[in-house]
Amino acid sequence: MREGGLAIDPAASADGRWLVFASDRGGSGFLHLWLRPFSGGEGRQLTSGLHDDHEPVFSPDGRMLAYRSELNGGGVY
Repeated sequence: MREGGLAIDPAASADGRWLVFASDRGGSGFLHLWLRPFSGGEGRQLTSGLHDDHEPVFSPDGRMLAYRSELNGGGVY
């Protein structure tokens, strides 16, 4: 991934079209989720805030994501 910064916890959609990952590249100092086409291209930031979001996984139909967030003590969103 060329955008720079730390990129961890990659997950691909079942149809192979999308890649979601956690990265600190947004400049906040926290991990947030980013989405980009699996074939390449620019990533789009999905989450923000003063907490870490990580460990994303696509739903089987690829329409939703579940992920771990440290917001308010932590949980799955």
